Amino acid sequence: MKSEHDKLYELRQKVRKSVREQVSGEAADKVLREAAVQEETGAIARDIQDQANQDLANEEKPEGDKE
Repeated sequence: MKSEHDKLYELRQKVRKSVREQVSGEAADKVLREAAVQEETGAIARDIQDQANQDLANEEKPEGDKE
């Protein structure tokens, strides 16, 4: 069974191939660079959200008695 990461990777490869086939070389490069930037931005946003969720979960845990 493929992981979600593998499925997303394959989908991105299909999109890249499709873009290359439909758009001229220079325009395709521009589109693919923009897609890469958006993908990286999304990954950074997910990392930040994951960290925020982890921080929130850590704050909500009772620390127990400290004596």
